Amino acid sequence: MSPRLLPVDLEAELIPGSFARAVHHVVDALDLSAIDAHLRNDAVNAAAHAPALLL
Repeated sequence: MSPRLLPVDLEAELIPGSFARAVHHVVDALDLSAIDAHLRNDAVNAAAHAPALLL
């Protein structure tokens, strides 16, 4: 009755040469450390959301 969530491998799912694949590579290449530091939870120092998901 409980759903199972499986991780998605975007490298295998996205069509080569597509806009979605290009965006995926651009987001992977970005330095998101400033966003990550800003979104830290002060209580446990854990990220609220992965910065790449916010883009």
